[in-house]
Amino acid sequence: MKKNIIYIVVILVVVAVGVCGYIFLSQEKIDQPKDVLKEVNAALINKTEMVMFVYDTGDKVCEKCAEIRKTLKDKKVKYYTFDKKLATKSEYSDLMKKLKINEKDFSYPALIYIRDGIMYANIINVNDVKNVKTFIKDYKLNEIK
Repeated sequence: MKKNIIYIVVILVVVAVGVCGYIFLSQEKIDQPKDVLKEVNAALINKTEMVMFVYDTGDKVCEKCAEIRKTLKDKKVKYYTFDKKLATKSEYSDLMKKLKINEKDFSYPALIYIRDGIMYANIINVNDVKNVKTFIKDYKLNEIK
């Protein structure tokens, strides 16, 4: 009888650990602004390619953000996230300066493509996922390693 109880407890612990692990691993990673800035610096200096999804959860809930992220994931695009709400004012300003973007002209959500040491292309104020799919196709973003 004691052995049965021990087996049941062990099985429950294994299942609980498995479920917790699955939940942890299935959650989408949100990049920290300082880490994204390092990646941007590296892409600009080394003239490598990089895609960023920039949005702001601070002003209002982004209705299209989840849909855009799902599209990027489904199309197998490697991208970094930059949530303005998580960034300090200086981190955000630094990002805009590095990419030579006028903050007043910038709106969310946006996709930014860095190539050859510059911001090569972007779409801002994305309101239709069809635009994201076209952007991915036109710039072959799913081929970036």
